[in-house]
Amino acid sequence: MNHSEIAAALLRTELGNITEELREALSNGWEVRSKVVSILASQGESVIPKMQKLLLSDIYPIRKLAYDTLSALQSVDQIQDFLLKQLSTNPEVKHRQVTVWMLREMGRRAKPCSAHLARLSLDKSEDILIKHEVLQALHRIDPESVPLECWAAALSSYSIKNFERLFWLANDYLVAAGELSLPILAELLEQEQPDVRVYAAGVLAKLSSAYPEARIILEQTKNDPCWYVRQAAAYGLGERTPERNNSEEAFEQVEISEADTMVIIHNGLIRLGINKETGIVNLFEAYGQDLLGPKGRIYYDTITPPGRAWWPKPDGYKIRRFDGNFGHVVFTKTATERQPFDINLNFVVERGSSGFYFYVTYCHNVDIPVRFVQARHVLRFDSDKLKYMAINDNRMGRMPSTEMVTAGEEVMDATFRLGDGSVYSKYNWQVFEGLHLLHGIMGENIGLWMMSASKEFYNGGPFKQNRTVHYDNVLLQIMQSGHFGAGGHWFPPKSGWRKIYGPHFIYVNQGENLAELWIDAKTRAYEEKEKWPYQWVNEELYPLKRTSVAGQIEITDGSSAADGWIILGDPDPHWQHQGKGYLFYTKTDADGRFTLQHVRPGTYTLWAYVPGVVGEFRLDSIEVRAAEAKDLGVLKWSPEKHGDLIWRIGVPDRTGAEFFIPGKDYRNWGMWFEYDENFPDGVVYTIGKSDYRTDWNYCQPITVLTENGPGDAKPWEIRFNLDHISPGKAYLTIGIAASTENVLAVTVNGQQVGIISRANDNATYRSSIRGIYSHHVFEFDTSLLVTGENLIGLTVTGDKGIQRGIIYDFLQLEIDHFTP
Repeated sequence: MNHSEIAAALLRTELGNITEELREALSNGWEVRSKVVSILASQGESVIPKMQKLLLSDIYPIRKLAYDTLSALQSVDQIQDFLLKQLSTNPEVKHRQVTVWMLREMGRRAKPCSAHLARLSLDKSEDILIKHEVLQALHRIDPESVPLECWAAALSSYSIKNFERLFWLANDYLVAAGELSLPILAELLEQEQPDVRVYAAGVLAKLSSAYPEARIILEQTKNDPCWYVRQAAAYGLGERTPERNNSEEAFEQVEISEADTMVIIHNGLIRLGINKETGIVNLFEAYGQDLLGPKGRIYYDTITPPGRAWWPKPDGYKIRRFDGNFGHVVFTKTATERQPFDINLNFVVERGSSGFYFYVTYCHNVDIPVRFVQARHVLRFDSDKLKYMAINDNRMGRMPSTEMVTAGEEVMDATFRLGDGSVYSKYNWQVFEGLHLLHGIMGENIGLWMMSASKEFYNGGPFKQNRTVHYDNVLLQIMQSGHFGAGGHWFPPKSGWRKIYGPHFIYVNQGENLAELWIDAKTRAYEEKEKWPYQWVNEELYPLKRTSVAGQIEITDGSSAADGWIILGDPDPHWQHQGKGYLFYTKTDADGRFTLQHVRPGTYTLWAYVPGVVGEFRLDSIEVRAAEAKDLGVLKWSPEKHGDLIWRIGVPDRTGAEFFIPGKDYRNWGMWFEYDENFPDGVVYTIGKSDYRTDWNYCQPITVLTENGPGDAKPWEIRFNLDHISPGKAYLTIGIAASTENVLAVTVNGQQVGIISRANDNATYRSSIRGIYSHHVFEFDTSLLVTGENLIGLTVTGDKGIQRGIIYDFLQLEIDHFTP
């Protein structure tokens, strides 16, 4: 269809009869839609009634085109008046729901409607779905107009079951309100529904370090009559001793049987059927329920470029252990030219356990070089049965339905603008592995979870980001990934490299509601951590005799060493790029003390990083022997300094999270569309006047989208005054948290002092605030500075794209022996 044909078809279209041909024609990008809008708008006011009808379509591209056409013919006030009339007079819930979607898409332009919407959110007689939709709309339109009690009402299983992000928003707003939230949360803990009490405890946990009253409330909640509410409160206080309902149930022994095509391991709680020829799990039942459905499967894949992911096709299998308490089946694969690793896939079922363990061993001994990029365990589940995603206490929500995806459009890989106008992306559900415990998918009274008792076999360290659960019914355990700049590993011919990945645990549980499923799974994850290293593993690559490495970081300039990360790994490459061997990491306490548990024997390098401190501490050649605790004592760290600090923008914490972020949540696709509205002149930052929390955008883009289309973004400027200049050296330090493949040119009063070239770590367009960290120091003579106002210019160049650019960590200027 050409543009005129699309316009004519729209004028003939009725809401309930939108053809696939028209949908497809409108999915060809904003340029097509803008030309169709021009054709429709040229017909004048005669098209307004039809566009008003289409404005209430539940198909996003239709609704967006109708809005753009009306915007060319009417004022924003006229469009708002029409929508508010529909919301007030039409009794049909679906009709009113779409009306709220449209107001939400208008964003801040719909602010005159916020008072009306806020009243709806407080109206006890209003439909619960509409009230929750209004909350999401007000988040975009005027978040200050929403009373805290409305956000508290969204701390519910209803929110999780009906919305992808509303539960997130409720958590974030209540945490941001701080002390004001405490009495509201205390009231929630008096409610009858135990799931609401669990969710309230989750928010209090986030507030407990800053507000002693939150800890008092959690202590009181440990007396709750419901076991999983008590457990949630204990976890919120940092207590890790799980509580369980003791059971005298006698569990069946583990059995292994063989069918024509499968090896079946079962223990009365689960049945696991593994295809003999492929090593793929085609049968997974728990508590009598099929968890995979007709199209589901569980498989393990690897990426070794060139080429796409491949499944290790086994040469055969053997039963390694079968004694009633354990059933262990291993599938072996010998290296080939296309699959250049010897690989063993291990499936282990334990008596009395509603799940199974899985681990993989690799060996590279063939005369073929290989680049090893990705290794992951993939579980494709029955999405009719399992619909609700969870990655931590505060991040749970509904997986998008096929209907919502079909009514929208794909905007990036695995990223969809849904029928309601919101954007779902699998990257929104990523986690940083350092503090991540478990993730899973829940249904009505049943949950399916992936958990690792240790992260020692993962690549990339504590800031490594991995996907977890996403649309297309996928649950993932990613142990090696090149995403976010971590890169792959190169092995020359016959390298002799060997490694074990795992074991990790796939757990199935039952519960009376989503909150019990979550707390029970979290409890099981902590129990698994206590078992590490698993004593039943009998592998040369998995030493059972391990030890601890302890010490204390002391920063010589008096800075606190609290909340830092300690990383133990190989001496090179930098730990962000490691993965051939094993990495151990933990956090420091309030005094800078740390203990790394269950460290394998070997020789290591230790790194320390502390938020607020520039650079890293490093200590090489640490010998660790089995069963011999290693105490490193006090490690004195003198951070790099180049002179007197004149000013600093941001915090050296390896993220851009402290800067201005639209909506205050970086796990959102498309924030770059708002850049020109928020910073029409680019960033012009004046030291002493500007505030980096509001005046420094989280990302400096290469391209900006304006009303006239994409164009080059303006350079950023830092302006600062000096009342005198002394001969000597100045040092500009720039920490970069993430970037696409681009070049940053840095000038001081028009003179270039340096260039930074960075590779692409994907973070700017994959819903993140950090990728691969680097910091750069530019030394220049103070003769480049002047008395009075000085200007530092920052210009980003590279491949064009509104989603491309640089995320800064911090910037600071130091001058030798500068005295005020």
